[in-house]
Amino acid sequence: MYIKDLRSLNRDLSKVIILDNSLYSFAFNVNNGIPISSWYSDPTDKKLYQLIPLLRSLSMEDDVRLVLRDMFKIQDILDSYDDFYWFVCLDM
Repeated sequence: MYIKDLRSLNRDLSKVIILDNSLYSFAFNVNNGIPISSWYSDPTDKKLYQLIPLLRSLSMEDDVRLVLRDMFKIQDILDSYDDFYWFVCLDM
C-alpha cells in the first residue's frame, strides 16, 4: 500500500487530481481523488474513457477539490467509518 501525498508535487492542489483504485493512496488529499476500479490488462475496460467528460469539466473549474468533494464525498465516508469504528470499539 502506498500513500501518495500530492503536496510533494509543489503544485497548486486546486488543479491537481489523482486517479487510484485505493482510497488509501490519496488519504492525505482525499478531495483531489477520483476512485477508479482496478485494471488487470482487460482490453475491453473503458473506465478511463468514461472519465473523459468529468476530466474535461474539471479542467474548467477554479478548484477541482470542491467538485470532487461534493461528487464522491470521500471524506464523509472516511469520517463515518471512523465514527463507526470508535462506536464499536467503545461498545465492547
